[in-house]
Amino acid sequence: MSRPYPRPARPEDEEALRECVGRVFRPSLYDEYPQLFHAGNLPHCRVIELDGKIVSHVGLTIQDASILGCAVRVGCIGAVATLPEYRGKGYASACLIDAMLHARAQGCDWLIISGDRSLYRRVGARRVGRDFHVRMSAEQAEGLRDPKVHLRRASREDIPLLMELHQREPVHWKRSVRVWGRAFDCAFVMNRPASFWIVERAGIPQGYLILQEVREPGRGPHR
Repeated sequence: MSRPYPRPARPEDEEALRECVGRVFRPSLYDEYPQLFHAGNLPHCRVIELDGKIVSHVGLTIQDASILGCAVRVGCIGAVATLPEYRGKGYASACLIDAMLHARAQGCDWLIISGDRSLYRRVGARRVGRDFHVRMSAEQAEGLRDPKVHLRRASREDIPLLMELHQREPVHWKRSVRVWGRAFDCAFVMNRPASFWIVERAGIPQGYLILQEVREPGRGPHR
């Protein structure tokens, strides 16, 4: 039997893709990443199909960004999955390499990969940067209260304002009206339900926040 080759995902693969990533991760994953799993982006993703089903998948989005005024193009890899009964055959590696070649052909300057696995190290990926997690108690937050600062929940009508605030940042993604609209439509950012809030001081917009619902063991969702 000839070795299966990766191919671009297609809109008609939606249910098969949902089944694949749902089994490997969680049933809700497909719907939690609307910026990855939508018809316009699926051709960037790579899959292997066997026995009438998708058995391996590498998700890819291609996004433009600005770094201190310099335009760059970035490929983002995620939702890498192979069904358990098809693992150990190099399918994920084949999809990943094909996704990397596609990203290069699309003019990407580099790739950002979600996760850290030997699969990624084998193709030359390296851990860079540093993450910080900050916790603030309600009492600490109370000490920062400013009577002139208020939050108001943003709506789709605020998208032009959100875009303006976002583009003021020295490092930012180039997010179109369609991307912002998709985030409002699905109410998911990354993989959690989220809401958008505009920060105003003396009635003048100063910035915005995206608040995700967080679940902790043994507790319900809170913001």
